[in-house]
Amino acid sequence: YLRCGNELNVLVPALGSQYAPQFSASGADLTGQNGKGYVLVVPTSPSGVKLNVASGGFPIGFQEFKVRG
Repeated sequence: YLRCGNELNVLVPALGSQYAPQFSASGADLTGQNGKGYVLVVPTSPSGVKLNVASGGFPIGFQEFKVRG
C-alpha cells in the first residue's frame, strides 16, 4: 500500500550461512531491517516498486510489486 510499511522476508536458502542480504529499491523507501532477510518497504510511487536484492555485493535478483492506494 502507498506510503504504508510492508514487511517482507526475502530468503535464499541455496546460499545457506553465506546469505548476507543487502536491499535497494526504486519507488520506495527501505527502513528497519529486522533480522536476516527482513526489510520494511514503504512505497512512495503509485506506479510500483522494484526491490533489488544482493548478497556479499553480488546481485541476486529483483522483484517488482504493484502498489495500491
